[in-house]
Amino acid sequence: MATLGELKKAGKTLQVRCENAACDHVATLSIDTLVDVLGEKHSAEQRDIHHKLPCSRCREAGRSHRVVSVTHVLDHDALRQGRTSNAYGRARGF
Repeated sequence: MATLGELKKAGKTLQVRCENAACDHVATLSIDTLVDVLGEKHSAEQRDIHHKLPCSRCREAGRSHRVVSVTHVLDHDALRQGRTSNAYGRARGF
């Protein structure tokens, strides 16, 4: 089970996608903010985190906003800024 702290150390973050057919909003979240708010030991698994990440567009439109999917993705900003040193970053020259 991956934690937010492990994702941050690996140079990854979370991307969330609203599964409401009327929306389909996608957002890449700041791993630093997630760690600050939820803690580095908080699970980054779909079942443990999706309920904490509502869709802001659906909430504003008055639609159901609790159906989001979560994907772990590379945090390219962190790689470029040298905040991580994973193998991918080293290979890409980050």
